[in-house]
Amino acid sequence: MADLYTRRFLTLWLTHFCFMLSVGLFYLLPLFLKTNGADRIDVGLIMGSLALAAVLARPLTTWVIDRLGRRKTVLLGAFLFIVTPLLYLVFKGPVENYYWTLILVRVLHGVGLSLCLTAPFTWVSDLVPPGRMNEGLGIFGVSGLIAMAVGPALGELVVSQAGFDALFWIASGLAVFPVILVRTIPDRAVDPGSESEQERDSFFRVLIRPDTMPITGIALLFGFGMASTMNFVTLYAQQRGISVVSIFFIAFSGAAIVTRIFGGRLADRVGEGRIIPFALALSSIGFLSLIPAASTTFFMVSGFIVGLAHGFLFPGLTTTMVKGRPYNMRPKLIAIFTGAVDGGIFAGSLVLGRVGESLGFGPVYLIACLAMLSALAVFMAIPVRKRNNPDR
Repeated sequence: MADLYTRRFLTLWLTHFCFMLSVGLFYLLPLFLKTNGADRIDVGLIMGSLALAAVLARPLTTWVIDRLGRRKTVLLGAFLFIVTPLLYLVFKGPVENYYWTLILVRVLHGVGLSLCLTAPFTWVSDLVPPGRMNEGLGIFGVSGLIAMAVGPALGELVVSQAGFDALFWIASGLAVFPVILVRTIPDRAVDPGSESEQERDSFFRVLIRPDTMPITGIALLFGFGMASTMNFVTLYAQQRGISVVSIFFIAFSGAAIVTRIFGGRLADRVGEGRIIPFALALSSIGFLSLIPAASTTFFMVSGFIVGLAHGFLFPGLTTTMVKGRPYNMRPKLIAIFTGAVDGGIFAGSLVLGRVGESLGFGPVYLIACLAMLSALAVFMAIPVRKRNNPDR
């Protein structure tokens, strides 16, 4: 069996962990915004602006990767992740006094996120043996899930003890470690003359390929549903009187981590065509279960169900997107997939923010459930022979 857990893989794992822990701290930003007078629509727009910027930056990100390589792109993203959290330090008082300046900072932060997501995922996809793609991408993603569990809990502790300024300083400092880490491993050089015409396709030509578009649509719906938890579950838990608002994220990450550790090889054996429909259906159940949630235990169970589904979905969909594709097409494919997820998060932030403001949080999670069922319908419309072994 080909070696998976190499020094380069583990270094990238730690790099991704640091980036995502920095992002995870900002799951507490809705509380900062609410404290400073933002309503739910404002929260949705401000939180979603980062995702929109990350989506729009994807073509630029693939251009940078093609020209600078994986490592230099990671270093550029790390620089932005060091600088942008410090810019939040200037925001004091009512949000209305600095609303558009904050949006601009979120946009810059989103460009950094595009670089810090796409380059490491592309780099690690180069290293994973083809027959262990679900396992490899799943274990790599565990770094982000641990960060998602630790980030909000750490953020709560930091904010309660030292305030939001300390949180912003810590978020910046975390991005220093990737600079140190990736300088210890080599990038992979590719001879441009070895590229086929297919590999030289532009970002947008790859986007509209018939074998790319269905998974892109599913990723959009997946992101839309996830926006309901990423941007609003802390406020929902607070409204319900939950004392530990991070309990959902802790349960979510724990379930997703267990799934990826023990379920990756299962997914490689049975194929994405069987795993993805199961995970989409399970995710819809998890979102639906949040509607009556009124206790810490209920939020924990809901987080566990959604996390279990996520543990299969993200690596399964990523594997379906990149399996069998040429090396130099991978930055575009990873960018399209993760960009579609971010696009869904942005759309969900806007739509669900307005729904939450007008109708409350119950309809928010009903719509998230319907989004996952729609994704299931799209996947089931893909011909069976293409679900595990798409024509390349």
